[in-house]
Amino acid sequence: MTSALAAAIVDWRDSDSQVTQGGAEDETYGRLNPPYKCKNAKFESIEELRWVYGMSLEILYGEDLNRNGVLDPNENDGEASAPSDNKDGRLDAGLLNYVTVYSRQVNTNLDGSSRINVTQLGGQGGGPGGGQGGGASRQLRTFLMNTLQFSQSKAQEVVNGMAPGGRPPASILEAYYNVRNSLSQDQFAMIETNLTMTANALTEGLVNVNTASEVVLTCIPGIGTAHASEIVAYRQSHTSSLKTVAWVTDVLKDRASIAQAGPYLTGQSYQFTADIAAVGQHGRGYRRVEYVFDTSDPGDPTPRLIHREDLSALGWALGKDARQSLIVSRGTR
Repeated sequence: MTSALAAAIVDWRDSDSQVTQGGAEDETYGRLNPPYKCKNAKFESIEELRWVYGMSLEILYGEDLNRNGVLDPNENDGEASAPSDNKDGRLDAGLLNYVTVYSRQVNTNLDGSSRINVTQLGGQGGGPGGGQGGGASRQLRTFLMNTLQFSQSKAQEVVNGMAPGGRPPASILEAYYNVRNSLSQDQFAMIETNLTMTANALTEGLVNVNTASEVVLTCIPGIGTAHASEIVAYRQSHTSSLKTVAWVTDVLKDRASIAQAGPYLTGQSYQFTADIAAVGQHGRGYRRVEYVFDTSDPGDPTPRLIHREDLSALGWALGKDARQSLIVSRGTR
């Protein structure tokens, strides 16, 4: 990935025709053979990256040409067979393995009511002096009293603490960091999904800190190379403590890092990918299809299919041992 390619990706998805420094707009795409237009709209699938100026299959897929997440023999033999690889015994999965276009969550509760917007805390009288605050402050206070059985004074203490000096938090993570001495992580887990940072109907593009790879975490401001491996190690040793994004404060312990990282992080995922491969009776015939399901609608728990792609043409994806077992079983019939 180069800065020019990153700029071209931004130009492809933004809504204007102004060229980002090093990027590409209609003039560049018009010189290609065949020529086509820069989309200037959101990506609809990851594979759409193939249309971006400067993108190559090597960058997009890396050594994992069949996209199965496994280092197959042909992906570890140098130049002997496609794809090109460095024969180092490790899989370079390429950009495709680290990005998505489906990260979104709806800012409503199961009953259809709006979530509490913590950026609106600290309204009139909502500072540490003990005032009752504006609408969001009153909502949160009542919610804490009903959900956590807090007294009114305890609930107001937490509300004031989330917006110290009347300054609202910049993220859900910072909201917890501000009250970590008054609210346990288990208690925060009970209220986190009822909080939001925006008045918009959707929140898009957040990274699930509970599942993101070290490579992805390295790209998050406030985490970077200094803390990405620490976060992964913490997850692996505290598997029962990942109910909420609040655990990140056990790793990022300074306010500056929390303030930088928080706006990019979430502790929930609502979109899931199923990569399904099947072999026909007696080992004859092979089919592989990828599905993406969306479960973000709080009013309808039924998963909704939002993407389907036939991957059969990418070739065998079940590994050498599975292929050999099929050959043996066919030979015994």
